[in-house]
Amino acid sequence: MVSRPACGPWNESAWSSPGQQGVVLSRASVWRLLTGRLGWSLQRPGRRAVERDESEIARWTAHEWPRIKRGP
Repeated sequence: MVSRPACGPWNESAWSSPGQQGVVLSRASVWRLLTGRLGWSLQRPGRRAVERDESEIARWTAHEWPRIKRGP
């Protein structure tokens, strides 16, 4: 019979590794492990549409936005 960790891997308060039975880490510990020892960093992709038209954005910002902001 396989023993299960006290805490599942998706528990809000802790994280456990399925390969290491009985090892339970808090979120803070996992963060320190990933950033400190493994050198990971928080990265978010900068998403930009392929169809992005910089000249149209500049025109809208210069002409349309002030008109909208000013109101009727």
